[in-house]
Amino acid sequence: MRNYITLSKIYANAIFSYSLKNKCTLYWHNMLKLTTNIINNNKMNSFFLNHHSTKEQFDVLINLLDNYISFDFKNFIKIVLYNRGLIIIPYIFKQFVKLHDQYKNNIIVNIESAYKLNKSQLFNIRKIISKKITGNIKINCKINRFIFAGIIINIENLILDGSLLNKLNILKKGML
Repeated sequence: MRNYITLSKIYANAIFSYSLKNKCTLYWHNMLKLTTNIINNNKMNSFFLNHHSTKEQFDVLINLLDNYISFDFKNFIKIVLYNRGLIIIPYIFKQFVKLHDQYKNNIIVNIESAYKLNKSQLFNIRKIISKKITGNIKINCKINRFIFAGIIINIENLILDGSLLNKLNILKKGML
């Protein structure tokens, strides 16, 4: 898996640079997303994981993408198939999205809460974060009943854990 991540960064950098130069980042984003969805499909995943010939895999994928595919994307599929196999494309897509977010100065904020946050709570969180960080803030919320109360905020590599579970664990460590 570590190999996939390293290689996917290289592929994603090349694709992103190319798509910026040719003003087609949306096309590449959509094609990578569509290809990722095809590869991650339960029925198709086993086909791509089992060692069918690269020609078979190429033909199947190209037939599925037929109406949407450009010459450049077809060449990209050939290169990936020849070097690593199509299973790396979901990793490439993730890296591509990260590069696009960095380029657009988008900051992804992941929030875990024991309950659903209302609009005013999200607005206040966004307001506080925007004072510390400049950029377009995108908030993703996730409910996690195991934290009991409070929230966990993850901003790229920074984790702010204000959950009751974390506070209890700190108290437990202090008592031991």
